[in-house]
Amino acid sequence: MLSDVARHERGLDTLLRIGGPQAAAPITAMNDIAPDLVRFAIDFAYGEVLSRPGLDLKMRQLCTVAALSAMGTATPQLKWHIDGALNVGWAPSDILDAVMLGAVNTGSAAVGRSLTTAREVFEARGAGAEDVAALDDATTALISIAALTAVANAPARLKAHIRGALDAGASREQVIEVIEQMAVYAGFPAALNGIAAARDAFEGR
Repeated sequence: MLSDVARHERGLDTLLRIGGPQAAAPITAMNDIAPDLVRFAIDFAYGEVLSRPGLDLKMRQLCTVAALSAMGTATPQLKWHIDGALNVGWAPSDILDAVMLGAVNTGSAAVGRSLTTAREVFEARGAGAEDVAALDDATTALISIAALTAVANAPARLKAHIRGALDAGASREQVIEVIEQMAVYAGFPAALNGIAAARDAFEGR
C-alpha cells in the first residue's frame, strides 16, 4: 500500500503527464480556502484513481473528455482535459469524436458548448482537426460507457455498450476502470449505478 507521500507524488506526476509543468496550478490555487479538497484531488483522483494500471492514461483522458462533454456542467475542467488529451497523444479529430459520441449516446444538449470549448483549445494550440484513422470499436465503446455512466440517464443503453465493449475486445477490467473513474467526475452514486449495470451485462458471458 502506498504511503500518503508516495500517493501525493504519484498524483503530481500524473497531473504533470496530463497537463504539463503548470498542471497543478488550478487545483493548488484553492489551497488557501479548501486544502483538504486540494489534497483529495491530487492524492485520490490523480494519485489513486487515474494512476491505476487497469486502463492506460491516454484512454482515461478520452473517457474523461466524453463524460465532461456529456455532463455539460464543468466547462473549465473540460477545457483542461481536452488540452490534456492532446498532451497524451490524441488527435483533435479523436477528441471531437469523443464529444459527439458522448452527446449522441446520452442525448446531451451540451454538445454545442462542448464543441465550442474544444475549438477554443485547438485554436490556442494551433491544432487542426486533420483526418486520422477512426477510433476502434473498443475505444468507441469505452468512451460511450464513460459518458453514459456520468450522465446516468440510460441504464439499458449503458449495458448495451458494456456488452459491445467486451465483444470488441475490451476486458472486464477496462470496463470497470472506466466506470470507477467516473466517481471522480460524476460522483459515487453514478459510478455505483454503473457498476450495477456492468454486473448485469457481465452475466452469462
